Amino acid sequence: MNTTETTRYIRDPQEVAPLVDRRWVTHRYEVTLRLTSIAGGLPADPETLLAMPIPDKLEPEEIAQLGTAALLPGPEEAGKATKVFRRRNGHIAVSANQLRTMLSESARALYTGSPGIFTLQKALYSNARIEPGLIELDRTAPDAHYVQGRTIRRPPFERSVVNDAEVVTGDIAIAFELLVCGLGYGTMLREEVLRTLFEYAGEQIGLGADRKLAFGRFKVERFDLAEERTVKLPALK
Repeated sequence: MNTTETTRYIRDPQEVAPLVDRRWVTHRYEVTLRLTSIAGGLPADPETLLAMPIPDKLEPEEIAQLGTAALLPGPEEAGKATKVFRRRNGHIAVSANQLRTMLSESARALYTGSPGIFTLQKALYSNARIEPGLIELDRTAPDAHYVQGRTIRRPPFERSVVNDAEVVTGDIAIAFELLVCGLGYGTMLREEVLRTLFEYAGEQIGLGADRKLAFGRFKVERFDLAEERTVKLPALK
C-alpha cells in the first residue's frame, strides 16, 4: 500500500471532535468578535507541520537579532515557510481551540495570585465548549502576507529564518456559541468573568498568529446569554 496516497493529515482535533452533549449545558452564550486583522499560523506543507521541532527558549541576545518586517502583497503560491489559515468549506476558518487557549492566557494574566486561578483554568477546558469547532470567516482567501526575517545566533551556529504568514484585514466578524456547564469547576464561569476574559484578551492578547505584533486584536461586539437551564445531578451518598 502506498501510504503517500492514503495519508490524511489532521491539523486540528476540532476537525473530528464530536459535538458536545448539550444535556450538560447550563448556559449558552452567543458571541461575536470584531477584528481589523488576523494572521494564520499553520505551516502550509503537511510535512513541515509533522517535522516541526519544539523551539527552545530564545535568549535576549537572540531576540535582539529580529529582523525588520513588512506587510506585503501575498505570493500566488504558498511555500513551506508560509503559515496559513485553516480552511473549511472553502472559507478561511479559526479554530475553537485557539479561542480557548486565548481565554486561558487571559485568565492567567488577570487572576495569577488568586486562589481560584487553577480552578478557573481547569473549568475553561473541562466545562466550556465553543461551537462550531472550526469557525468560518466571510473570506475565501487572505488579502496580504506578513513577512518577517530574523537571525538566530547560538554559537557556533547562526541561521536566518523567514516567516511568511497569511493575513486577513478589514472588517472581520467571528461569531460562535460558548456552551458552559456551570457545575463543579464550572461554577466559576460566571457571565461577568467570561465577558472580562474576552474583553481583556481582545485588548491585550489577540487571536491567531503573530499576536505580539498586534495582529488579532478585537472588540467584543456581542456577548449575550441566549439560554439558561438547570441540570440536576444524582446525589452523592
